[in-house]
Amino acid sequence: MTASFKILLLSAEIAPFAKVGGLADVAGSLPKALRALGHDVRVAMPRYARIDAMHFNLQKHMDAFPVPLDRHHDDATILEGKLGADVPAYFIDNQKFFDRDGIYMYPDDAERFIFFARAALEMCKRLNFQPDLIHCHDWHTALVP
Repeated sequence: MTASFKILLLSAEIAPFAKVGGLADVAGSLPKALRALGHDVRVAMPRYARIDAMHFNLQKHMDAFPVPLDRHHDDATILEGKLGADVPAYFIDNQKFFDRDGIYMYPDDAERFIFFARAALEMCKRLNFQPDLIHCHDWHTALVP
């Protein structure tokens, strides 16, 4: 019998919610495969304006909470949906950083994804979810490790 792990997968894009390239395909399929192996897998990504909450049946999961950034903070709200039938998908919502038509190529991308990384860790505390492994995809999540 293999050990079961608690895994949080972080990505700037996850198919079918938001896709620019192959990153979204991997981030959308790997969690389902890990879940099929018996692991407690959850995913988190930013809630971009293009992600239709009604279409994906996203529900508010957590009220706004402060995310520390240097000498100030910005608030994050968490929406929850499902990736496939049984993988919880958390969407970190903040209008200042993510309420835009596109996903990348903004002058403040570094600050946006620093916020995302920090908010994901703060979210885990509030969910009382302590992952054994945080799977980080691409530079957008590089500050988490």
